Amino acid sequence: MQKTLATCVLALVVGCPAATAHHSKSAFYDLDRISEIEGEVTRIMWRNPHIRFWIETESGGEQTTWEVESTPPGILERHGIGPDVLAVGQTIRIAGTPGRNDMHIMDVTNILMPDGREVLIQRDAEPRWSSETIGWGQASFRDVDVEAAEALSSGIFRVWSRNFGSRQERFGRSSYPLTEAARSFQQNFDPITENPIPGCTPKGMPYIMNQPYPVEFIDDGDRIQFRIEEYDLTRTIYMTDQPAPASKTPLGRSVGRWEGNSLVVSTSAILLPHFNAFGILLSDEADIEERFALSLDETRLDYQMTVTDPAVFTEPVTLERYWLWRPGETIKPFECIE
Repeated sequence: MQKTLATCVLALVVGCPAATAHHSKSAFYDLDRISEIEGEVTRIMWRNPHIRFWIETESGGEQTTWEVESTPPGILERHGIGPDVLAVGQTIRIAGTPGRNDMHIMDVTNILMPDGREVLIQRDAEPRWSSETIGWGQASFRDVDVEAAEALSSGIFRVWSRNFGSRQERFGRSSYPLTEAARSFQQNFDPITENPIPGCTPKGMPYIMNQPYPVEFIDDGDRIQFRIEEYDLTRTIYMTDQPAPASKTPLGRSVGRWEGNSLVVSTSAILLPHFNAFGILLSDEADIEERFALSLDETRLDYQMTVTDPAVFTEPVTLERYWLWRPGETIKPFECIE
């Protein structure tokens, strides 16, 4: 996959289907521009890690095929946008961030349907053409599923979710207090050839905690299973002291303890601990502590992650986010396909 991406950059005037798999958007798209095109849908791939479809446009007698990608299906369907929104043969207008260096690719934000409705396909999209929009609705659940969730939930042990009908703040910062060595590494980092998550490669710790999908805590005796929908992952959190592992893994070794209603987790022994997709790679000195704090009414779970790594950060870095309990929400199969 990485070789494919590098080849695509060298052949800038050629479309590259693999380039739009799972990557840093800014490496491929000009995020400071919005372009519009209109054409016929010729192919659709509604699957993780991102939906993709192809549009054929015509100008001056010349036909051009654009490869378009956008939000993953698991997010779209929770916003009320299903696979039936697109069909081969439709003529649609789209707006989005175009590919760099005149590549015929686009990260779409808005779609104008043949019937005049406008699909807001990304969470920050605003209507451009129509007052009748699709998207950003809040999914509802069957009464039987809500009742089952209410009966089985206990403290932290339940499925936690974002509010998929709102524009929740992103988990991260615009800048970080990097050491000189870490800043030099980041400046020389190539997000295309060194992409830490090409194709369906799962994120590791701590990067995975930035994922947007529901998560679930399962009580498993002397350990807690932390299920993450993205990549169908499960982190094991040991609630008793554990010996040092024989080898490192992408998710590392997590040991937890209770402080009141809060679960505090320390993670070490991480293989290639990418902090994010933008060239911050933690060292063996990194200490990662997470705190999952349950609200008094047990409807909100506040999350705080503090990373201490003197080789990378000049001071500890703390990031925060939260999840909500939406009874009836479930962990869905991710089933990533490159």
